[in-house]
Amino acid sequence: MVYPSPGLVNIEGTFPVMGPDMSHLQSLGPMTRYASDLLPMLKVMVGPNVRKLKHEDNGVDLSKVKIYYMEENGNPLDTNVSPDIKRGIQRVLSHMRQKYGTYTRKVHFDGFRDAFLIWVYFIKQTKISIPEKAANSSRLDVIIDLIKYFLNLSVYTLNLLVINAVLALLPSVDSEFGKKYIRLGREMKQEFKTLLGSDGVFIFPTHPEPAIKHMSTILKLSNVSYTTVFNVLGVPVTTCPLGLNKDGLPIGIQIASNPFNDRLTIAVAQELEKAFGGWVSPSKIVC
Repeated sequence: MVYPSPGLVNIEGTFPVMGPDMSHLQSLGPMTRYASDLLPMLKVMVGPNVRKLKHEDNGVDLSKVKIYYMEENGNPLDTNVSPDIKRGIQRVLSHMRQKYGTYTRKVHFDGFRDAFLIWVYFIKQTKISIPEKAANSSRLDVIIDLIKYFLNLSVYTLNLLVINAVLALLPSVDSEFGKKYIRLGREMKQEFKTLLGSDGVFIFPTHPEPAIKHMSTILKLSNVSYTTVFNVLGVPVTTCPLGLNKDGLPIGIQIASNPFNDRLTIAVAQELEKAFGGWVSPSKIVC
């Protein structure tokens, strides 16, 4: 799956509707079974913006790509990253070093530890057009909506109501608490951009756990920061499967880069698919 650089794919008509100043929080891209299909699909979706992909017909020279990585976000309140996923990251690094002599470096972004609250406050300061009852709710409204949901009287999903509750219950964007996380987010964006430059990619777990049960993230809400951090950063990301763990559950990583370096993330994903087999059916009846 590719989450392309914001602005590459037209998001007009999608939900929720972001104000133009925060449209980088939302992006649309192709989801395919095989990495080899990602770039052709993305070229079709970007239309006249295809020149911004900086794609070269002779491909990407992976020996010149630098790889930075983190194995976890550093937040002790989040779920520990599965050892299988950490081993998967190390297999990736070892392969790239042995085959291409790739420069690899473990890094640490302090902002990733607070990525959930940073994302929440970036959302709070947006002008998002969502259903009236789910926007700018008071704390009483939040309680009433949740009660209605559990009585099967709500028109909203539980996911939306939970996020809306978080938005309503936290201090405002103009509070010192809110300003702190807006500032941390901006600092994190600049730090990320400076480190990766024009030839770097960043490898990070897709989620701290292998494939999880539907809706279970609600009970571990801040774990979603493993993906939403890249919404805040406004950068392209390609997710890449690394096979199955010992329990037969899919595991994978994310490959991110600076805006409009989508070709780098896709090229690395294509290489890893060749090296590690790419998508693997989790079941005998799924093919």
